[in-house]
Amino acid sequence: MAKRMRTGAAALLLLVGSMARADSGTLIVEVRDLEFNEGVVRFAMFDSEENFFKKAVANANLEVSDNSVTWVVNDLPFGTYAVTVYHDVNDNGEMERAWYGKPKEPTGASTNPSLRFGPPTFEKSKFEFAASEMTLSISVK
Repeated sequence: MAKRMRTGAAALLLLVGSMARADSGTLIVEVRDLEFNEGVVRFAMFDSEENFFKKAVANANLEVSDNSVTWVVNDLPFGTYAVTVYHDVNDNGEMERAWYGKPKEPTGASTNPSLRFGPPTFEKSKFEFAASEMTLSISVK
């Protein structure tokens, strides 16, 4: 009887685990055609307007190779997100800015919103993630 209960419990755990994974997937974020083949591309992912640029749910710092970089986020729960990136060309951990605040280093965001009149907003950068695998291509300027 105890053996049968352990087997049943193990099957239940497998079932629950597979259900949890059914509500998540893999997000692939590509940044291509970088002007400089050096430094680090810094990624941040946000899940709400309130957290945008304040509290990332995931982040990564990846070295540039062949003027590109790819960030893979596994087991990401389905939901609404926005991703921001900047190419830290000199790899000093700080975004270089002009005296009036505009970034000197290349930046971008998911959905590639215009950055002409200031930083991106969550509203203009957000996307729905609801697939087992999804690829985003972000342009930096």
